[in-house]
Amino acid sequence: MQRQDAGDELNILDTILAYGVRGVGIFALLLGGIGVLNVGLVTVRQRIREIGVRRSFGATGSRVFFAVLFESVAATFVAGFLAVMLSIILISNFPLQSVLPAGVTLEDVPPFPLEAAVEGLVAATAVGALAGLVPATMAVRAKVIDAIRY
Repeated sequence: MQRQDAGDELNILDTILAYGVRGVGIFALLLGGIGVLNVGLVTVRQRIREIGVRRSFGATGSRVFFAVLFESVAATFVAGFLAVMLSIILISNFPLQSVLPAGVTLEDVPPFPLEAAVEGLVAATAVGALAGLVPATMAVRAKVIDAIRY
């Protein structure tokens, strides 16, 4: 029987916790993506007349597609950026010493995980791009005459 060091056990625990946090993050991104998709669909339905007028004045399908898609991407990028800024503020101002047991002191405060912030911002933007595909496709498929009639 081979003996494991305490460091190995902590590395295993760290890996398990990292996967758990990522799983919760993926679930939150999935729910957020469904919300963005719903808002995008409602927005396209409400602005169908505007889309028809733009198309009648010569806007191409790709221009309409990218306009609707960019709204979704921009909204999720801004939301992701604000979430990263809020997490930086919360982590940098968290009273870590008051949470520790009595007699335990901290020598160094752990740094903010910059990789996680970038990964979260990229993931939020990607979810916005994926959620914006369906409303953008619906906007392009709308017939000009039918869209103006609404």
